[in-house]
Amino acid sequence: MGGNLGGPSPFGGTWGTPGPGGPGTAGGPGGSGDPGAPSPPPWARGYQQPPATPPKRGNKLLIFGGIGAVVVLGLLCALLAALLPGGGGATFSDDPAKHQSSLAASDLTAAAAELSHNPGVRYAGSFRDKHGDEVTVDARLTNLGWTRATLSRYSTKLSVLSNGKRTYLKADKTYWSSHGAPRESVATYARHWVRISPDDLGIDLSRALSPGALAADLELAVERGEVRGGTETTLDGVKVRKIHTRYATVYVTVAAPQHVVRIASRDAASPGPSGKGGSAVAPALNRAPPATGGALGDGAAAGPVERILGPAGPEDFEFDVSGLSPDEVKSLFKELEKRVAELKSSVDSQVTFSMNGGITLKPCTVTHCTAVVSMSNSVTTSSPYLVVKRPVVAVVTIRMTLDGRPVRTCNTSREMRPNGKATVKCLAVYSVPADGRTHHIEAIASAVARATVSADLKQMFADLKTERTKGPAKLPGKDGDLGSRWKPCDPSTIPDDKGGCEKVADKIQKRIGGKRCVLKAPGNLRLGSYRGYENRWFDHTIVVKDGRAYDAWTSRYGEPLEVYLSQWDYADLLTLECEG
Repeated sequence: MGGNLGGPSPFGGTWGTPGPGGPGTAGGPGGSGDPGAPSPPPWARGYQQPPATPPKRGNKLLIFGGIGAVVVLGLLCALLAALLPGGGGATFSDDPAKHQSSLAASDLTAAAAELSHNPGVRYAGSFRDKHGDEVTVDARLTNLGWTRATLSRYSTKLSVLSNGKRTYLKADKTYWSSHGAPRESVATYARHWVRISPDDLGIDLSRALSPGALAADLELAVERGEVRGGTETTLDGVKVRKIHTRYATVYVTVAAPQHVVRIASRDAASPGPSGKGGSAVAPALNRAPPATGGALGDGAAAGPVERILGPAGPEDFEFDVSGLSPDEVKSLFKELEKRVAELKSSVDSQVTFSMNGGITLKPCTVTHCTAVVSMSNSVTTSSPYLVVKRPVVAVVTIRMTLDGRPVRTCNTSREMRPNGKATVKCLAVYSVPADGRTHHIEAIASAVARATVSADLKQMFADLKTERTKGPAKLPGKDGDLGSRWKPCDPSTIPDDKGGCEKVADKIQKRIGGKRCVLKAPGNLRLGSYRGYENRWFDHTIVVKDGRAYDAWTSRYGEPLEVYLSQWDYADLLTLECEG
């Protein structure tokens, strides 16, 4: 991503110019005085979150009023840093509302830290799908987003398995029959895990509710000054603080250690554990159709909900949040390993087949007959099969009967090019009685795509083992802290074309060290949307240090690399090339 940054940096000063109180340092711009060493992270013993003054009401108008003059150089978040009150030294007046917001910011920071440490979390609640129907959810997730969940709508129950990169569904014949599965494949779908797009569920549970990613989003909400409210109330007899962020309402326990107990639609509760009703006011993301020319996702409609704290969040939701006990975490990992093993026979609903060449029976005699099936497969232009040039593994079933009596069933696997054609044969041997009657030979064929090959399974088992043994990502020390003057950019400032990520990476690297890394897509394709916003980037430069990623949109402590990569729509297709 090219271009130059002009104006204030996320550190609170300006790129390439002295701060208002003196010359900038290698770690950041100058201020009214010595910027000092980075403050300890909020989870350090004895740390007290400094009051975070919320933006003044006039700031929003100033941002919109001045944007035309600022974006000329592709500025990532110039006015954001200039308009937000600077640093951790800000203090509140005696205004009770501001004091309350200060307490809310402090408690939410502590709760986010607790959530980021949690190896497993349960979410129980509901959301409304695009049709306005209530969908209840009972989900267990690991820190990095491995998911086992049950979704219910009316009398239909769906079982979901996801690792954040792939989502699989188990449902009965009735569900698949009413949701467009090929008639000849309905029985097969009902017997196996079926890989789907999260679009089919209306919410990407792994990306939306992953504890690690949600914790990072909460911390960013604090650092961007988006926290308001903080009034005390009770939930099930427990005192909690009701905290408003830009896109959601978060309920945090008042008593230490603070932790998140509920997350709901902004200023409105959906039907869920509380039984309340209402409508959300969170803005919906207005995604412009991606331009043609090879971008990942070209031609696709707006995706599923990928972030609760984002512009594409569900319009009506409420989830109660509770941490899993050590035994429950252990049980969850065991179940995940068991379910992953079942994916060996999973099928891919994102590949369709057509027997457009028909089935011919030739040669056929009174002792044997060969069925020849000519077929083709079809995938979308944004399919990973095309992006990474992965072959489609077709599992073809040909059933042959003589006078309605089964005489042969052939199950054949065949590799095909995406959107390619293939021919499969099946030989049946039988004996036709010499009774002078006419006998009928019939062949019926169906095909499904194998969703998970052996290499996929091996990687999934390795990923599970790594998370189980390593646990949640370790938090950085002072050498991984960009300092209290760092102000992460709002995702809405993500530029369509050029920004200045190289300059941001240089600034970050000078402050904390680490390696410059470039995120790339396969071939000459664009990266796809980032944090819910479309762009036209072919690459993106970041800094990686001690397993954490830093760019203009991450917090002062960065994000665990796995969490950071999950912020991209096509995380499983992207590669990271680092210097050295």
